[in-house]
Amino acid sequence: MCTWYPSSSLSDFVARFQSASGHQLDDLASRSRTERHIRGRIEFSLLAVSRYGFRACDIAAILYKGRNSVTRWLNRGLCDERDDPVFSEQINRLDAEISAK
Repeated sequence: MCTWYPSSSLSDFVARFQSASGHQLDDLASRSRTERHIRGRIEFSLLAVSRYGFRACDIAAILYKGRNSVTRWLNRGLCDERDDPVFSEQINRLDAEISAK
């Protein structure tokens, strides 16, 4: 779906995600567990791994989180994308904004 290719660097993806989503990397990497932070981590992980081809262990490293946490967010995002049309639309919108920049 994306037109911006995985060969681009993770730092480029992070900058594009922050601009498109309004989530800041420091917030996503924080210890906070508010719904907003969790949703941001899910969106970030889902897009980075499933649509842009970055490795889950690289996402874990950039967020200072465990690989199991990233896998959990990714799985939740995949389920939400399948089951929740509003979430799916949000992910598609973010993907379009990231790939258009």
